[in-house]
Order: sequence, then C-alpha cells, then structure tokens
Amino acid sequence: MIGKWLNFFLRANAFKDFDASGFGRHQRNFIDDEMALSMKNHHVLVTGGTRGIGYSILKELYIREASQVVISRDKKNAISEISKFYKKSDKVKIDLLTGDLASYHEIIEALENRNLEPFNVLIFNAGGMYSNKILNTFGYEHTLSSQLIGHYVLFRWLMDNNLLAPGCRIIWVSCGEMYLKKLELDDLNFAQEPFDQNIAFANVKRAQVIVNEELANRYSNKNLSFFCMHPGWVKTNSLRTNSPQFFKKAEERLRTPEQGADTIIWLSSVQKVLESGKFWFDRKICRTHRFFWTKEKDMEREKLMDLLETQYQASTSIIQ
Repeated sequence: MIGKWLNFFLRANAFKDFDASGFGRHQRNFIDDEMALSMKNHHVLVTGGTRGIGYSILKELYIREASQVVISRDKKNAISEISKFYKKSDKVKIDLLTGDLASYHEIIEALENRNLEPFNVLIFNAGGMYSNKILNTFGYEHTLSSQLIGHYVLFRWLMDNNLLAPGCRIIWVSCGEMYLKKLELDDLNFAQEPFDQNIAFANVKRAQVIVNEELANRYSNKNLSFFCMHPGWVKTNSLRTNSPQFFKKAEERLRTPEQGADTIIWLSSVQKVLESGKFWFDRKICRTHRFFWTKEKDMEREKLMDLLETQYQASTSIIQ
C-alpha cells in the first residue's frame, strides 16, 4: 500500500515540491541573515549524525562552532567520517556516544557517565529502516523503539536532569512518508500482520509529528520550543538500500543531504522566535495532513503519549 502511494507521489505535483527543483524554487525566498552564523558556546545533541542528512548537520554545526554530542550506532564508521574534518586539537568539541537508540536505557546509562553541559538544541534525526522485525529489550519493534520511544526517553531524561538550557529547541526529523499514513497503535510490533518496513517507518514518522504537537502543548510553560520537519526526498544510501524502486525512479530528482539538512540548521540557528509545535518544510510552516483519512482521534494521541511515558518510566527504573 505504501509503495503504491509513493508511486502516486512521484506523479503528483506534491513531489515537485519535495525534490531538488522544489528546493531550488523555495530557496529563492530564504533569508540567510536570519541565521546566526556562529553557534559558539551552543551545545547540540544530534542522533544519527554520521550518515546522510545527519552528517551534513554535523559538518555545518562544526563550521558554526557548536559543541556537539553525537549518538551513532556504528563506532568505526562514525570515527572515520568525523575524522575527515575534525581534529581533537580543535577548540570545537565533538563527543561521540556509540549506541542504538532502540536500547534507550543503555543510552541513558552512558549519558549519566558523561559531564554534560545543558543543551541548546536537540536534533532527533536517527531514522534507520529494518528489513526484518526485531524487538528491543522491552518488546518493541526497532523502528518504533529507536526513532520514537528512544528519542522521547532521551528528551524526558534530559529535562528531568536539568540538561535543557532555557529556550532549548527540540527538532524531530520526520519524512514525507508520514503523509500517507494514519497513526496505528493496535499492532505496533506486527504480532498480527506480517512485518512491513515501509508501514513501520511511515507510522513512526506520523507519530513523530503528533508527539511534537503534544509536547509543545504539555510543556508550553517550560521555555522550550518543539519543531518537526520534513527534509524532502533526499539522496542517501539509506534510501537507496531500503526503497530501491523508489530510488531508481526518483534518483535524478532527489535532493542532496545538504539541502535536506537546510531547514534543520535554520531551525537550530534562526534568531527570531518561532511558533512551537508546528511542522516545517523548507523554512515554512506547512500542513500535516494531505488526505482526510490520515487524521487521528484525540484518544489515539493520548494512547500514544501514555505508551511513551510508560517506556520512559520503565527505562529509568531498570538502571536505578
């Protein structure tokens, strides 16, 4: 079903916005001096920071002199990629934490052993797809546990430990696939239906949009800002591996990782106040639904947030 709708998107006018030509058109309206060229003395946490869009984020933040904590699953690859531009003698600090966000209790345990400064920006970018169903320690499928639960647990732990600086910006990196999916919570671990990586991925990306809105509402008194964004269709090895048919059809039209990262950097460094809880695409607020049948009910939103909070409590209790 998701594959069918992806093909539809390739033929639809919407794709002309999501591809590289769309970025070129939208870029004409960008105001670059809205962004702080230097982010010196800013502390940023980036997940999935050594491949694709994440790697472009990492390099750009380094140029802007932001200190970073980077969470990556592959230590060897991370060290190799970071060493292409970073030297330990540099004044800008990059702290690599190797771990899988699906094992969120282990990520929290590792962070507890670090001397952390409060973060000015959190970028929740990790977004791997899995060809087979894998369950984490708590019994949740890896796409869900790494991209959604893991990020929520990370945010909650940082907040509870006073590691979010006043005005901290929390940025969720979603994806266009979420436009094709209504939130489904009844079979998150594919116990009833065969595992489908595209359905799992799209469902999680839809959930991220909802969680962003809910957090903005629930923590409106905390001097925090929550943003979710869509990077467009980006030419990455992950897309090539996990959606080969889509990649083949769209390859000549895909955005570069730098173009995909642009709005993330802008949200991180823009000097004006932005409305919290909104969904962004190419530096503009955009709608979260293109089809009426993808809209969720209030009770489903509540159920999702209850699940995340339960996992936060479970993950912190296991390491106490």
